[in-house]
Amino acid sequence: QEFMAQANNMHQTNKYNVEQKSKKRSSKKKMPKNAGLDWILHPFSREKFFKEHYQKKPLIIKRREMLNNSVDTTDYYADLFPMSALAKCIDSFPSQRINNDFVIVKKSFVTPPNFKTIHDSYGAYLNGHTLAAFIMNRLWANLGTLVDSLESDFGFPFRVNVYLTPRGSQGFFPHTDQHDFFIMQMAGEKLWHIYGNPVKLATRKQELGKIIGKPLTEKDTGKPKHTVLLKQGDILYSPRGFIHSAVTTNRTGSMHLTVRILNSFFFKWGN
Repeated sequence: QEFMAQANNMHQTNKYNVEQKSKKRSSKKKMPKNAGLDWILHPFSREKFFKEHYQKKPLIIKRREMLNNSVDTTDYYADLFPMSALAKCIDSFPSQRINNDFVIVKKSFVTPPNFKTIHDSYGAYLNGHTLAAFIMNRLWANLGTLVDSLESDFGFPFRVNVYLTPRGSQGFFPHTDQHDFFIMQMAGEKLWHIYGNPVKLATRKQELGKIIGKPLTEKDTGKPKHTVLLKQGDILYSPRGFIHSAVTTNRTGSMHLTVRILNSFFFKWGN
């Protein structure tokens, strides 16, 4: 109950802040049946995305700003995966495997041994830990619909992870991934740092920052090339190989989706 109270407050705090700043019309609309790349990028064009950003450089879409602050975009993704959906998935699928289907972390990549089941994430969240739940498109129909559409667009498999982080906390150290990804901010806000890409279009064996006990240093990462506070309704894209990290603010927690493009599995030699 305390977990859900904090989670719901995360969503309501963000909505309240937006509503107090402006009484703009809302962009909330039912998730389209063919929700895919055009929908998640709106108002940015797919043509410009593929020409200038895909597998080249990060893209940050502060949706409300792109629409000249004329529309409240807080609930743009509201129908895709509402806050209550995560609790439903946890409670409906209690046999999910630790460190395979989910991790509970705080500045780490591995779940501490005192956490045994996914239900332990409730108490862990209240103590500053992040819950990362993997391949949630197999458990929530709307995410499956989105993945089907994106796979048709790109020709590669997609997976969706869900990350829930309490206020003033950090789940993972700076690192790189073997996949391109979209970060869709579903609730609250999160501060992201995107650094350089020392290994362009990295594959699994070329990932950096994931060796336990050997985090990347400031010398390794350099200074951020992009620092952005993603708020509810915003989205970030990054090609694989870019070092990145994220922390929540002291104002509110965060729930975001990481939509992974599994393109590197088909280019194991970086070709």
